[in-house]
Amino acid sequence: MVKRLFAVAACASVGSVLAVPELDNSSVSINQDPATRLVTVGYTLKGDEIGIVTVDFLTNGVSIGAINFNNVYGDVNREIAPGAEKKIFWQPNKSWPQGGVIKDGITAKVTVWPKETPPNYVVIDLLGPKTPPRYYTCAEALPGLNDRGNPLGVTNDIYKTTKMAFRRIPAQGVTYTMGCSPVSYGVDGRTAVPHHVLLTNDYYMAVYELTQGQLKLLEGQDSLPSLASWQTEGDKCPHGNVNYQWIRGDIWPADRATRDLNGDTGVRLARWRAKYGVGFDMPTSAQWEYACRAETGSQFYNGQNFPDVVTWDVNYAEVTDLAWIAGNSGRVSHEVGLKQPNAWGLYDMLGNVEEWCLDWFMADDESQSADDVTEPYGRDEYAVGREARGGDAHETVGRCWSGFRRGYGHWNYLGIRLILPIALNW
Repeated sequence: MVKRLFAVAACASVGSVLAVPELDNSSVSINQDPATRLVTVGYTLKGDEIGIVTVDFLTNGVSIGAINFNNVYGDVNREIAPGAEKKIFWQPNKSWPQGGVIKDGITAKVTVWPKETPPNYVVIDLLGPKTPPRYYTCAEALPGLNDRGNPLGVTNDIYKTTKMAFRRIPAQGVTYTMGCSPVSYGVDGRTAVPHHVLLTNDYYMAVYELTQGQLKLLEGQDSLPSLASWQTEGDKCPHGNVNYQWIRGDIWPADRATRDLNGDTGVRLARWRAKYGVGFDMPTSAQWEYACRAETGSQFYNGQNFPDVVTWDVNYAEVTDLAWIAGNSGRVSHEVGLKQPNAWGLYDMLGNVEEWCLDWFMADDESQSADDVTEPYGRDEYAVGREARGGDAHETVGRCWSGFRRGYGHWNYLGIRLILPIALNW
């Protein structure tokens, strides 16, 4: 016997001109089985378009918190086509009052998102090639428990090993100040000239640097580039010893309009795209810096700047809570996600391992002039090398701040942080 519960609040995404199916409010139902405590939410979508469906549970109009129901499953957190009734399932934890029996007064809110404006997080399951991506509204909504059965959201180890979590970066139509002044710590001022950059599209950026565990699954083998002597071995630690040529080949930015890898199966990104059906790539330097800053204009993404008196204090307190640098790392890399994230929930944007960007690097290239630019991508031809960002566990604080950038040759060995386009190619 299924016990019918309470009224349901339902809504569709804010009315926009984007194509989105319509939620049939009259079709929404919510019930709990008294024997199993399983809660079932039913709903129907009308129209011809596919949308992304999420759910929230409310008491007195206030969410109970996604961390409390991040074990929902069924027709939720993914693309859904209109048609027959769909169902969402939720098993409340026994630690809830009355052993998981839901009290009257809780309502369910179903939201439909256009594919062009999806939720803030997307997850790619590396254990299931071609498994459709899952979408979540916040970091706490991501499923996964620790060994005590407690939900952890995006901080769960699975997002450092067998899955990849990406955060949507709100960049469409945004103009921000790239670079920073005055430049301290003896950094070449040409590499950080403040100028306005207009970004044209949102994009998803990986919450963590690419780890050794994730790289093993992407490659489908254990035969990976060896680690440098200072890089710690472990599936939850970043792989900081891959070269640009191995990852991306040598065609950027000739393919910047489509990011087409031309089916080159010798290039790892082409293989990963084919295997998982999504457009993995590396960020441009402008995309990387915007995501790193998370709308801060300061030199560090916690709002702090270098002190007025320039020193080479490798233990500079304003950054050691954010990054593994020479003064606190033991000059070795560490498990990802152990330091404070930025305001958009991205970890280790500074320190730990340095990260490749797509661009060619040259100190006076167009992306680093004082002129305003739109979606810059660096130079078309070889200059000093490819661009790298963020510094690493070997570096002093002077090379681990939001605006610092430098170039390396194709065959230098660094870490990477992947991005995804909003329109995933399924």
